[in-house]
Amino acid sequence: MEGVATVCFKAAQMGCGGCVAKVQNNMKTEAGVKNIVCDLPTKSVKIEYDPAVTDVEKLKAGFQKFEYVVTQYYPEENMAYVFFEANQMNCGSCARKVKEKIGAEPGVKEVTVCLSTKVVCIAYDSKISSVEKLTEGFKKFNYDVTECYK
Repeated sequence: MEGVATVCFKAAQMGCGGCVAKVQNNMKTEAGVKNIVCDLPTKSVKIEYDPAVTDVEKLKAGFQKFEYVVTQYYPEENMAYVFFEANQMNCGSCARKVKEKIGAEPGVKEVTVCLSTKVVCIAYDSKISSVEKLTEGFKKFNYDVTECYK
């Protein structure tokens, strides 16, 4: 289809049929969204959208309106995803610091932060990094994090 792009997200908070309905009902109201397919077992959300109307960052912001934290899903073989709770993250400056510092860690492809829920989603290359290495990355700037949404 001309004028249609596709993006996939990991939505670890999506844990039941009600969550799927919540995602579908909320995201279908976002400007430019054409179609949404949720896969509960993999906790992934595939969205077809009009790139002339919206983009990936606006779609991510749409999830945050109902306090879901998502990271873009990259289907490459080595990609892994982890969600951390960062209780020390209290302001926009803290959120920027997390994105910048963790985003600079080896193997990290994307960092998404939701300040209201204090959740940090990280997409990373599992051949380069690991949950343990990412946890150590937070410790470099005195943050203690807990893995959540397994």
